Amino acid sequence: MIMNKAIKLIIQGRVQGVGYRCWFEQQALALELKGYVKNLATGEVERDCWEL
Repeated sequence: MIMNKAIKLIIQGRVQGVGYRCWFEQQALALELKGYVKNLATGEVERDCWEL
């Protein structure tokens, strides 16, 4: 049985207009991760990532 690892991140602070999403996408691609991002009603950003 193969078990994949996953992580959920909640990012707080200034993440708009600073290139955060572009940087994070580059890091995830380099590590061969898949995932998604969504804005939360609190102003935070949720990021889920998992191994391929």
